[in-house]
Amino acid sequence: WRSAPLNLDGGDLRTMDVVSGILSAHRGSGRRFRFPAQRLQDHPATVDAWLRSPALDNLQEIDCWIRSIWGPQVLQPPLQPVSIFRFSSCLCVATLSRCHLSDDVAQALQFPKLKKLALQWVRISEDSLHSIIAASPVLECLLLRRFFGCRCVRINSASLTSIGVSANAGYEPTVTFLEEFIIEDAPCLKRILYHRPPQLPMRLQVSVISAPNLETLGCLNRFDFSSRLKLGSMIIEVPLGFLPIAYKFELLF
Repeated sequence: WRSAPLNLDGGDLRTMDVVSGILSAHRGSGRRFRFPAQRLQDHPATVDAWLRSPALDNLQEIDCWIRSIWGPQVLQPPLQPVSIFRFSSCLCVATLSRCHLSDDVAQALQFPKLKKLALQWVRISEDSLHSIIAASPVLECLLLRRFFGCRCVRINSASLTSIGVSANAGYEPTVTFLEEFIIEDAPCLKRILYHRPPQLPMRLQVSVISAPNLETLGCLNRFDFSSRLKLGSMIIEVPLGFLPIAYKFELLF
């Protein structure tokens, strides 16, 4: 097994020493590595050592996961280890959570093979996010869940077919959260889906300028009173009269 492609789920192992031991003993190529995002905060040096291991050379999938996207907010997340970007030329699938992607690193990267990208509670600037999308010529699926650091995202991609997006449901005056999501040019895009906690508003304005193959568009409901969908010159929004009486009363008083 030590020469077989490595598929390591560090979230199911009891101690970090076990993960370190497997990586030091393995002599085959790395295929997939999964570990909890909490490790970035608690043990950043150990995570950096894992990512620099020769056992993960040519890694295809990385999953830095969180148990629940609706847990406590981390508005000052740790920087993502620079070592994770040594896989930029070979990654096909990437999930990054509860981290800060700095401009000096993110804007210098190329992702020639990346097909699926998920950012969950990630702090990233608008320019860096646009740079990553532009540097991913075969990117098909993009998930942006409650990420922050930019107010507006503009999508220009010849390869994207599916987008999942959510905005922050709370309010924090010192942090920039997503408010506007614009599809400027996405000829292959088929789906835009929304992810949000039950019975909380999205506060997100979505505009679709050019997506000729769009088939599925996430719907607004009665709680999304401050959200709006714009398709060309057509605007779709939830009338206040559709809100429950108790909810309207709370808004007014």
